[in-house]
Amino acid sequence: MRKGFNDAECQEWIMKALNDHKVLSRKQINELLWNKLPVDFTEEQKMAKIKNLLYKMHKNDEIWLDEDRMWHRKES
Repeated sequence: MRKGFNDAECQEWIMKALNDHKVLSRKQINELLWNKLPVDFTEEQKMAKIKNLLYKMHKNDEIWLDEDRMWHRKES
């Protein structure tokens, strides 16, 4: 059994951090989620997981990426 948070929990962490900070860099998001991902994931797997989470949230119109590569919460 893998220890770590599921996708929904990781997405909640991202949204809470965006509420608090308004914008986040990919580096900040990596730092936020790194230790919340399964311990048996390699560095490459963790990077891919975070990339996939951001892609899914972007595709679902929850977040957007500006020209400076900073992530923002989509205003409803």
